[in-house]
Amino acid sequence: MAISKNMDSPYNKKTNYAAQVKESVDQNINFVAVPGPQGPQGPIGPEGPQGPVGPQGLQGPKGERGKDGKDGKDGISMLSPSEQSLGWAYYKSLNVKTQTTGIDVGNDGWVNLYIDGRNKESSEHFLPKGHVSLWNDQTKKLNFKNLNIGAIVKIVYYVDINTFNNNTEVWFRTLTFDESVSPVTFIGSLKYQYSYDFSCEQTIFINSKNVHTFGGIPQIRTDNPCEASLKSIFISVS
Repeated sequence: MAISKNMDSPYNKKTNYAAQVKESVDQNINFVAVPGPQGPQGPIGPEGPQGPVGPQGLQGPKGERGKDGKDGKDGISMLSPSEQSLGWAYYKSLNVKTQTTGIDVGNDGWVNLYIDGRNKESSEHFLPKGHVSLWNDQTKKLNFKNLNIGAIVKIVYYVDINTFNNNTEVWFRTLTFDESVSPVTFIGSLKYQYSYDFSCEQTIFINSKNVHTFGGIPQIRTDNPCEASLKSIFISVS
């Protein structure tokens, strides 16, 4: 009698070797857990509700009396050392006057410039407290008579000049009582025959009664013949 190869028998029982090995290992080995790598941090959770206010603590003992302090120093005054109040004025000429300049004109080439300050755009709304005009149309001078000795006066002149020669040198000054300390500014050597406009800032220190009384005269000097006019003046006092 032939026996089928597919029939299980005590002598020919089908087995799965891999399954048997795995079953044997599972029965005889105790597994030990090994931690894996740390995962990424999760997002921050929402803020929890505020807790109740705790009970008020007991009052501490009274501190010792502090030492008496020293008297404070006087505050810094906003006035200058001369006690001159601040202020400014602006004068624009109503009728602009043209002056001929050149080395043979005026006093050693220095020619006076002046304005007619009655223009409606002129402003004296911010003069130093209690003072009068800083420009005098009658004397054609800057007026320092109501300023304190020690005051500082800054002036900006606005000038037009028409040159007739190339490379014309132009100088500007404010003549005070003492010619040796009158501020002088070299405007430049104007390269071409042209009509130029420029501004010039100068500073005067009212350091004596003579400067205080005399005032200041705007003057221009050129080495070649020109025509110049003073359009406006800005004056500030401190």
